[in-house]
Amino acid sequence: MSLTQALNTGLLGLQVSQKGLDLVSRNIANVNTPGYTKKVFNQESLVLNGTGAGVQVTEVTRRVDYGLMQELNRENAQLQEYAVVAEYFERMQSLFGRPGDNNSIAHLIGDLADEIEALALDPNETGQHLATARSAETVSYKLNSMGETLQRLRLEADQAIEDAVRDVNELLHDIHNLNQDIANALSTGKDGTDLLDQREKAVQDLTALMNITTFERNSGELTVFTQGGDILLDQQVKELSHTSLSGISALLTKGGNDITGIRVNNADITDDIKKGKLAALIEMRDSTLTDYQAQLDELAAGLKETVNLVNNRGTSYPNLANQFVGTRTFLDSTTQTISMDADHNTIIALFDSDGTQVAQTDIKALVATLPGPGDLETGETVADVASVLDTWLKANADPGASAAVNADGVLEINLNTTAYGLAFRDENTTAATSTQDDAEMSFDMDGDGTNDTTVNGFSNFFGLNDIYTTAQKDWVWDSDIKSASWSPMTAGTLTFSDNDPDTAHPGAPAPNLGWGSISIAATDTIQDIADKINATGSGLNGVLEAEVVREGDGVRLRLKQLNGYDMAVTQAGGTGLIDALGLEVSNGGLANTLKIKDEIVDNPSLISRGAMIYNSDTTEYSLSPGDNSTANALAEALRATQGFERAGDLPGTTKTLAEFAAMTVSANASEAARNESRLEFQFSLVDTLSLKNAEISAVNLDEELAELIIFEQSYAASARVISTISDMFDILNSIL
Repeated sequence: MSLTQALNTGLLGLQVSQKGLDLVSRNIANVNTPGYTKKVFNQESLVLNGTGAGVQVTEVTRRVDYGLMQELNRENAQLQEYAVVAEYFERMQSLFGRPGDNNSIAHLIGDLADEIEALALDPNETGQHLATARSAETVSYKLNSMGETLQRLRLEADQAIEDAVRDVNELLHDIHNLNQDIANALSTGKDGTDLLDQREKAVQDLTALMNITTFERNSGELTVFTQGGDILLDQQVKELSHTSLSGISALLTKGGNDITGIRVNNADITDDIKKGKLAALIEMRDSTLTDYQAQLDELAAGLKETVNLVNNRGTSYPNLANQFVGTRTFLDSTTQTISMDADHNTIIALFDSDGTQVAQTDIKALVATLPGPGDLETGETVADVASVLDTWLKANADPGASAAVNADGVLEINLNTTAYGLAFRDENTTAATSTQDDAEMSFDMDGDGTNDTTVNGFSNFFGLNDIYTTAQKDWVWDSDIKSASWSPMTAGTLTFSDNDPDTAHPGAPAPNLGWGSISIAATDTIQDIADKINATGSGLNGVLEAEVVREGDGVRLRLKQLNGYDMAVTQAGGTGLIDALGLEVSNGGLANTLKIKDEIVDNPSLISRGAMIYNSDTTEYSLSPGDNSTANALAEALRATQGFERAGDLPGTTKTLAEFAAMTVSANASEAARNESRLEFQFSLVDTLSLKNAEISAVNLDEELAELIIFEQSYAASARVISTISDMFDILNSIL
């Protein structure tokens, strides 16, 4: 070996030691840098013409296990999901509480039953009327608060989605810029490992937000796709977009296109996002929170119907009720008809302050005075029924008395005197003695001669003695929860009516009654029905909109009158298709708007506690201040089992109101606990994977210090070799 070759070998050794010291320095400096991986290089002997010529350095690489890193990214995305869900459930838990808590909705319903029982024990106690009204109001306030909190959380989730989309776009731009720098480094032979670390960290953060797939090109650039195959990054960034709402309600849904989707290249990719923080936020906004809302709405509907049905059977005596404002809205009282079954009748009586009967009649006798058939069993218009009642009240109560459907479309009765009170009692006419029993009222909503629905109780049908009411109009109708592939197995024509004064409906038989229709086939799915209604040629556009709304593990068909006016959905010639669909006025958001009727808020003594009492000797009726029959019946009804339809994730069931409320609260608590358990396990799993990944990729100071000593000694030895050869060259020069 020549001295020159030995000198070159020493220089190469010196350079390799310098490179090693540089990497050790970089590793130590970045020991706490997030995403930084240990940098290493390999040495190999340099051979020229079969003879060793020193050492050379191969490329600098990152010490990583790519399979482990991908698994860590996936599990971290799952951790982010559970963390988001835990945050929302924690906030729900603070309001929902546990079934046994004193402020839980289940407990408050039990308190209401207790207050009504106390009212039954002492029906003359004025203070107990106020306590009962306040208890009923507390229940509605609790439902309002729970529903409003759910909608507030949905709005926050929607706004958080917009923020997360912004983060996704920023990360995509970061990856794009790093792609260019990495490609440039690789093409020029520069060390791009630190750039790869930064890009890997950006990919990790992006994966925590949403599930993606990546592909690395030969140039070193990374292409990013959605799970569904839409390109997010390839040479240029395709930004995601989502604009959050400024306000939200239970009837605004993603399925109804009320909430904008997450879009890229004008395509909605919301359904492609299955993992990460975004997936959890979408699930909370569009499924979890809406399911709990549906459960609260079903509870509110059951409470409202139960309380109102029983209260309409009674009377508030000794407080004389001389004014009634119904809660059922009629689209056109001159065309819509009602009828009563043959086995029942409704007694209508006036009483003085002593509870003595002043006048008595029955609704069928009054209707019989109408010209023509005058038969309530075959059906009469709502306006005609109100008219005969008006005539009777004027003759027996006061000339200024009135009964008519007012400008708001509800039946309003005013005796125009405080000397008398009015009461109603449904009776079974086939019984041997006078027996209170709800009459079955049939209602033809579109005036086509076919009854469309039935309601128990004459007073209950009109809502004259309701306790609970709502500000919601009947502008939205829902089907039952169906599977996506469900079909009705029966064909029919759906007919639509409304009381929209600003929209002309040419050809309708009466103002806005039966103004539009659509034919449904027996094999149509829910989506098919919605598509038919929304089709351009359906004639329903601009007035009606059909939506397919997700709930639980199924969907509902939702129909909206776009101008917000009351609407009726009927079927021409029958109810088979309507029954199959389970179409009825939507309960959506009912829990948020349920309230005590204004008249009862102003005068709690209007709550019924007694009823009309029949005297078989005199064939007259009377009222007693000590009668507590209705209060007892109401307390019993609140504690009795009743049917609840499938709502959210809860199946159809038969429970008491308190038990169904407890099911909702319990389901919330159970789901929160289950998610917390998942979160703890996932945190432990991610922590284990992170430690394993750190063992491979993270900088270990002990290792670096050991390598530092080695490279230091190697550097010193190479320098000593060079110094010695330099001395030898000096000696050789002096000889020459």
